[in-house]
Amino acid sequence: MRWKETRLLGILCHREKGNRRETRLLGILSFVHSTVWKVLFGKVADSLEKGTEHEDEYMISEKELLVNRFISIPKDMGTFNCGAFVARVVRGVLDSVQVFQQ
Repeated sequence: MRWKETRLLGILCHREKGNRRETRLLGILSFVHSTVWKVLFGKVADSLEKGTEHEDEYMISEKELLVNRFISIPKDMGTFNCGAFVARVVRGVLDSVQVFQQ
């Protein structure tokens, strides 16, 4: 994540939590599910669910993801899903949060 995105995340953390930094995985995921998702897509994600296969597996679910609605995929690309882009954005946010935890 670049400097501007990291700074934006810092501002969001400050607005939401004040001077308190979240250090628990579920707390950070909840922050992404609500605050970050609302800034990116204009609404809170539909759900935050715990996976069943692994202890530390969680999923943020969105029934109708904005990027999938407005991008048409050519037939030769098969089952390509633009939601993978959003997954990478969430990963970047989670990687960036580690900066604030140190």
